[in-house]
Amino acid sequence: MSEARSKARGQTSDYFVVYDRVEGDLLGRVRNLTTEGTMLIVDEAIEVSRVFECRMTLPDIIEGRREFYFDIECRWCQMNKEACWHEAGFRFVNSTEQGRKIIDRLVNEWMKLEESSDVNQFGLYG
Repeated sequence: MSEARSKARGQTSDYFVVYDRVEGDLLGRVRNLTTEGTMLIVDEAIEVSRVFECRMTLPDIIEGRREFYFDIECRWCQMNKEACWHEAGFRFVNSTEQGRKIIDRLVNEWMKLEESSDVNQFGLYG
């Protein structure tokens, strides 16, 4: 996963929690975010290619919404042995125009931006 990423990736500055809308369970916590995908810290390994319908409470009202509904597909999952949790990379699927605007705003206003080439160790779409 050493290829450079073309999108800036934001490290979370707050505690963004993602829930599975179908099961109602906690899916994970956002570790970083781009306009194309996200990396989550998850308790258990996730099957690659699995698609989740998700819900996340927003830090503020964005695009008239307090909650954000989105679909993501798992692209990779691996154990972080030092931290004793799994990390999983997802890409957004079935995005709406409103969803893309919400993601853009989260990346630009609520994340600490880093250049993607400096943090490509865990590529989202690998």
